[in-house]
Amino acid sequence: MADAALRIFISYSRTDSTFVDRLESDLNANRFHAWVDRRKLEGGQDWMDELEKAIDACHVVLIVVSPDAVKSEYVRMEYRHGRAQGKSLIPVHLRTTQKIPMDLSTLQWVNFQEAYEEGLRDLLIALNRLSIPVVSATLPLSDDQAYGSAQPQTPTSDPQKGSTASTANTSKHGEDIHQPVELSLGEAYNGTKRTFLIQSPLYCPSCSGTGEILGKACTMCNGEGQTTRRKRIEVAIPAGVVTGSKVRVAGEGQLGLAGAPRGDLFLVITVLPNPNYKRESNDLFTDLPVELGTLKQGGEVIVALPDGKRVLLTIPPKTQNGQEFRLTGKGMSNIKDGTRGNLYIKVHVILKFD
Repeated sequence: MADAALRIFISYSRTDSTFVDRLESDLNANRFHAWVDRRKLEGGQDWMDELEKAIDACHVVLIVVSPDAVKSEYVRMEYRHGRAQGKSLIPVHLRTTQKIPMDLSTLQWVNFQEAYEEGLRDLLIALNRLSIPVVSATLPLSDDQAYGSAQPQTPTSDPQKGSTASTANTSKHGEDIHQPVELSLGEAYNGTKRTFLIQSPLYCPSCSGTGEILGKACTMCNGEGQTTRRKRIEVAIPAGVVTGSKVRVAGEGQLGLAGAPRGDLFLVITVLPNPNYKRESNDLFTDLPVELGTLKQGGEVIVALPDGKRVLLTIPPKTQNGQEFRLTGKGMSNIKDGTRGNLYIKVHVILKFD
């Protein structure tokens, strides 16, 4: 259970007051001390000084992210001051916004968009983790380590924070999950999106991931320290993937030990063969049957692309059987820079009999 002395400052836009009132009540009911500034937005040095003192007195700053909060200079100021004072920062994603404010993308978010209850559970887990001793109090974790940065931490020595080398001995990065995915050539041609329903591991909210309560095995997780919940995720698979390509979904792997970062989910791609096309790197090759009259006199024929779209190919007069044409930029996309290869079409005569 979390330390009752853990104090939380909630930074928000006034348009989100209903949500914040509920969140404050639930946090206080779970033995945290949440503080919300409901003063009239007046500004001025005295007003700002009081606000900064309130942030200084807290351990954690929750940033409620919504379209209005992104535009709020007060929210930005509260974020900057909390970061400057070394507070633990947790973005709470309330409503979708196209612009990710400040540098919040580097932190681990708690999602309240889909369901309030699930968001609250994840938030309580994150806050409980702040109260679980991972290393000695004289060797505190950095914010990135505490919140599961996607990049593994390199042991360093800091005269103010002390050596973090012992962290590597007490925490372990969560294992990655590899999920095979089959794509058609058409899906690989333009890229696609896939939706997955996964069993996402979570720290047990009852025992805060320890597996024990008062020295006995936790009954909710059977002493495992973690539970699972069904979670729907949508993953964009870029154009140009090949068999063996891996698409990384950060932070959707197994839980780390002792507060270490979670592993990642990797989609391992297999592009299924298409009998109408041969692929060589980013170029495609196909055969096209053309009537003898069109080869002799010239004309236009329809060429189907892997994604089902159609383009016209001009056949000049006196074209020879087996001649190859090139459609520039109609091949597969280069996954690194987005440029496309070519589509090579070899024409073959077909004879019609009355």
